[in-house]
Amino acid sequence: MKKNISLLLLLLSAVIFGQEKFQAPKLDNEKSWSIILIPDTQNYVKWNQNQPILDLMVRWIEDNVSTLNIKMVCQVGDLVEHNNILNQGYDGDQSADDQWKSIQSILGRLNGKVPYVAATGNHDFSINEEGEDFPAITSFSRLILIV
Repeated sequence: MKKNISLLLLLLSAVIFGQEKFQAPKLDNEKSWSIILIPDTQNYVKWNQNQPILDLMVRWIEDNVSTLNIKMVCQVGDLVEHNNILNQGYDGDQSADDQWKSIQSILGRLNGKVPYVAATGNHDFSINEEGEDFPAITSFSRLILIV
């Protein structure tokens, strides 16, 4: 019985004292500014169930452009998991085209709100039958907009 009461008190105190009141992000110095880095988005766009996580991150950026004086957003490479590679194996449930559409749509939320740059990584290139690599320029060029 004592063990149950002790466990209940421990759980109750964790609930009451374990979480601080939410405080919106802010800058300490009014002259400060921010750059937001987003790494390896391929891990979000290759699975349908993970895409809302990336969307939530971009919405957070949208919501905090003014309060954090965000000057630029940089996606640092590997936009998609694969760009129509010859042997795709099984890594994700989205086609290459669907991954490109997803990243374009999600990052496109920033258009007109904050400048952003998305860099290509090794996952964003394909190798053709001759062994030459090539980027998905047609999809990629529509994606990158610095506004």
